Amino acid sequence: MIDDRVRTVKKGGIAMSDIERFWKDAPADCVVCASTDATKNMVLRAIVNGARDMESLKKAVSLCGTDECAALNPAKCGCVESAKALLSIYVPVYEIMTADGGCKQHCKNRS
Repeated sequence: MIDDRVRTVKKGGIAMSDIERFWKDAPADCVVCASTDATKNMVLRAIVNGARDMESLKKAVSLCGTDECAALNPAKCGCVESAKALLSIYVPVYEIMTADGGCKQHCKNRS
């Protein structure tokens, strides 16, 4: 039996799992870890502050690191799986937005 949470869908040439789609659309205050009350916004803030992998993210955001939170999490998976999905979505986006001086520099050069 295939677990629907890890099914991938190709859209625009990019494979995105159901968990990644959930987190892409989830509001900033959505809980990533019900055991520690860590939210998507906390993970995003950690990415802005330099977290690029699970090791650096765990130093910045309190996650239980087990599946004990899965039953209570909105994504219905453990916080580590959710955090990995958030990293896979938002680290590349942040790096694109900040490359070569970021959005401000890009917009300034277009004027």
